[in-house]
This record gives sequence, C-alpha cells and structure tokens, in this order.
Amino acid sequence: MERLSYFVNNPKITPETFYHPILRQFLLGWKGMDVLLTLDTSVFWNEYCLIEVCLVWGGRSFPLAQKVMEHPSATVAYSDYREVLVTAQSLLPSNCRVTLLADRGFDHSELIRWLIEQDWHWAIRAKCDLNIKRANGHTCKVRDLIAPKDEAYLFHRVTILDDLECELATAHLSAA
Repeated sequence: MERLSYFVNNPKITPETFYHPILRQFLLGWKGMDVLLTLDTSVFWNEYCLIEVCLVWGGRSFPLAQKVMEHPSATVAYSDYREVLVTAQSLLPSNCRVTLLADRGFDHSELIRWLIEQDWHWAIRAKCDLNIKRANGHTCKVRDLIAPKDEAYLFHRVTILDDLECELATAHLSAA
C-alpha cells in the first residue's frame, strides 16, 4: 500500500510524463489512416463527471484523454470538455482521417465548428426535439422525421443549430 500510495500521490508521475509518450508511439501506426474516436461522459456517485475521448479499435476503446470534475450530471458544456479534445488531438499522428462519435448532449455548435476546423468527420446522436431546417426551407423536429420500423432515412443538407449544414440520418430499429 505504501508503494501504491507513493505512485498515486507522486506529482512527478503524470499522464503527460508516462502515458502520452506510450500512446504517441502506439498511434504512429495510424498515420494516414482512419481513426474512430468517441466522446463520452460517465457520472460517479452523483457527484463527479468523467469526460473521456477514446480510440475505438478491435472492439475495444482506449482512453486518449480524460477529465474528472465535480459535476452531478453527464450533460456538460463545451468549455468543460474542449481541453480533452485538444489533448486527444495532440496525441494523434499527422494525416489521420478522424471521425468522432458522440451521444446526445454533445450537440453543441461550438463543438461542431471545432470539428469542422480540424477537418474531422463526426456523427452525433441528436435529441428528438432538435430543430432542423430541411433543404426545402421547412423547419421541424427530428422526431417528425423518424423512419418507420426497421427502416432508415437520410436527409441531405439540413441545417441544425441555426447555421450548421450537415446530413441527418434517422432510423427505427427493432431490438435484436
């Protein structure tokens, strides 16, 4: 326990010192390749929120960057997780084609603008009450465009969050 305590409480032992160099070396194999990342949160004891960007590979996810903050909800502001994205980005080799997957709650215009600036692809699960403007100029909610059971729809050139153009896919999948 004494050795573990020394390791855990030693200010010289940080992710930047040990984990990041190992990750950078490991990720060199992805130079110029497609990289799939996830952005997610977890809440512990209704008191702490873990914000995490992970690499998806071989059916597993490997943490690239994390942040823990006192926050009783999984819904966090862009300003709370931006540094986690920047850290993850700094670990990736050059010329990767990155796709970021995120769940509801990450439909922030600041995030999407940042992803576009980085030339990252993205797929964010939207809430049903998200307003969208279709290519024909009509505005509706995502829930109004849900496909029938066991079907999927793709809507080209919709506008979300007032001025962000994207593609929208909706699906109604039966449980397997």
